[in-house]
Order: sequence, then structure tokens, then C-alpha cells
Amino acid sequence: MDKIIKPATRVYGKIALPGDKSISHRAMILSSLCKGDTTLINYSKSQEFESTLRCLGQYGVKWDKPDDNTLIVHGRGLEGLSKPDDVLDAGNSSATVRLLLGLAAACPFESHFDGSPRLKLRPMLRVIEPLEKMGARIESDNFRVPVRVEGSDLKAIRYIMPLSTSQVKGAVLTAGLFADGKIELIERFPSRDHFE
Repeated sequence: MDKIIKPATRVYGKIALPGDKSISHRAMILSSLCKGDTTLINYSKSQEFESTLRCLGQYGVKWDKPDDNTLIVHGRGLEGLSKPDDVLDAGNSSATVRLLLGLAAACPFESHFDGSPRLKLRPMLRVIEPLEKMGARIESDNFRVPVRVEGSDLKAIRYIMPLSTSQVKGAVLTAGLFADGKIELIERFPSRDHFE
């Protein structure tokens, strides 16, 4: 059967795009570090983002979902975060672990991260290295999860990233918000600029 398709003169309708996972992770972390409420609209519904929500909930961050598309995050500021009672389970999300390592490095207590067998295969050295240069004390299983972070007063660094990656950049910039001095982060090639 032949079909003839004629050009449309007008097109009607709406397309709802899913929320961006990478931006949602970063928006949630920054919202948690604010003091007061931040509203996130069209956030990601991915399992990876749910891992970030769950881990931040263990730090004492609370949020409301007035509808299926809106998240109101009740920011606590860094000094308002509380020590997690249990291991922070990042599930399959390497973004959750890598980005939250930067937050954990600035907290005045220990944080323990773990995750799925698949996550345990993902390398963490590229994040651990600059955070240790800033003063965080980090133990890992051969630079993989499980990872234990003992936060401390962080110092500013000038760091040339061996590999341009937005997750490492996000972790260092998160930690840098609480470092003593100016952080200089140099990328050989631009990575995604969601955090900035």
C-alpha cells in the first residue's frame, strides 16, 4: 500500500521533555547547601537522581513534592547538614558518589559511600586525588567504592585536570565553596558546564 504524506500547514500540541539527569543532581546538591527553600521544576525521575535524593536525605536534607513535576528543597547550609546514621547507598549512580564526595570532604564528620556491584567497578581516583590535595582524608577499596571520607577544613588548590570530566569538576567546585581561598581548576578541554 502506498501512502502519500503531504506537508503540514500547521502543527499543534505540546511536548514534555524529561528533566535532565546531570543538571538535576547538581541543582539538588546546590539547593541543599542553600539556606531556605529552592523550587526545582521538571527534575529528573531517573533512578540515579533518586540515589542523590536518598543520600542527601541521610544528611538531613528535606524536600516536598507538591506535584509530580515539582520539588521544593529545604536547604540547610553546610553547617546544617547532619552526620548520616548509616552508609550512603549510591545504587548504580557514579554521579551521586563523585559529586557528593565534594560535599562530604567539607563536612566536619565522616561519610561512608557504597553502591551496587556495577558501581564498585567505576574508578574514583580522578575525584579522590584533588579532594585529598585540598585536605580531605579518603579511604577506598583501590580507588573504588566503598569509600570513607573524613571531612576537614579544606584549602584552596590550583588543579590541572588530567581528564576533563564534569563530575570531577562538580566535586571540586562543591568542596571549593567551603575552601579557604580561591580554587583554580584548569581543564584541557571544556566539559559540561552544568555546575557553573
